[in-house]
Amino acid sequence: MNQTREAEIYEFITNLVDKLGHKILIINGTADHIHLLVKLNPALAISDLVREIKKQSSFYINHKLLKKHGFNWEGGYTAFTQPRSQVNALFKYIEKQKEYHRNVKFREEYLDLQKQIEDEIIDDTIFKYKYV
Repeated sequence: MNQTREAEIYEFITNLVDKLGHKILIINGTADHIHLLVKLNPALAISDLVREIKKQSSFYINHKLLKKHGFNWEGGYTAFTQPRSQVNALFKYIEKQKEYHRNVKFREEYLDLQKQIEDEIIDDTIFKYKYV
């Protein structure tokens, strides 16, 4: 995806998240995934937010940006909570996604994040399609 399209998609998602009562602090990613740092409205579930982002952004991409209707997000997602003391570090991490992923593939990143939080449940279905 080119930078203009990427900026349009990120702006669409940012506006959508705002309308849903949350606040995006930063959004960035690569061709195969995105990261969002979101200040959540506790009255709304994360799963509902992700569902709406995927549903509405897929429609937007397919009907406004592409000539063919073939874009869709993968089925899963991963969400982490962070203490306020980690927000600046996480912001910088997301800000440098393109640079970071020149050397590290998505699968490696995901497994490393799982290891850092000492999560014993690794959802291998996230790699079902592209990342094996």
